[in-house]
Amino acid sequence: MALTWKFRIFTATNTGIIFVVHLLLGLVLASWSFFVSVPFGKSPHLAAVVSTFLGLVFAILALVLKSSRSGTLFVFSLLFPPSFYIFALKAICGYENHQFPTNVLKGDPDKGIVLLPLIIAAIVSQFPYDDFFLSTRFQKIA
Repeated sequence: MALTWKFRIFTATNTGIIFVVHLLLGLVLASWSFFVSVPFGKSPHLAAVVSTFLGLVFAILALVLKSSRSGTLFVFSLLFPPSFYIFALKAICGYENHQFPTNVLKGDPDKGIVLLPLIIAAIVSQFPYDDFFLSTRFQKIA
């Protein structure tokens, strides 16, 4: 996927950055979906529908959010992990619009979104959701 995006969409961006963003998206969405599914233990179909719906709602909120301050995007990505991907793509697209290679340490030329805090938020957000899910599942078993 990263190679396809590298050669067809994000030609100026490093393949590693694209790969990391997609890898973190998969991990974030998996752990967040497990978290959302806890109240629906008896109905996995309903859990799937609710997590998909909430993921879409949070992605739309991320698209509509006007702030480009790193702190705001960091907190929003921690609280609503599906928005991480939208913010990361906005940052990468800001560089690609000007045919610059993506720099994770500097803000993009369009909105000034810095990619590194978003990547850190995606990594950090794994732990609370996974811990909550695992502790809830083990309490039900015991």
